[in-house]
Amino acid sequence: MVTRRAFLRTTGVGLTAHLLERTAPVAAEQSPPQSQLVQRPNILFMLVDNLGHGELGVYGGGATRGAPTPRIDRLASEGCA
Repeated sequence: MVTRRAFLRTTGVGLTAHLLERTAPVAAEQSPPQSQLVQRPNILFMLVDNLGHGELGVYGGGATRGAPTPRIDRLASEGCA
């Protein structure tokens, strides 16, 4: 049987979490001057349970299936910039 920890390691989620921890913002009192700040990528990782195909409004679900998803719909409409 695969443990949760082993699953996360093999799928790369563990690595992603590790990288996000390393790039966490520094406390305000310890932050470097603006000239030394490095722009970090914005990463959104959503892990959901019991979500079927077509249940989000973006994919034809949402309010038509009885569960509106306005925030996720707005996020999808903004897309990647």
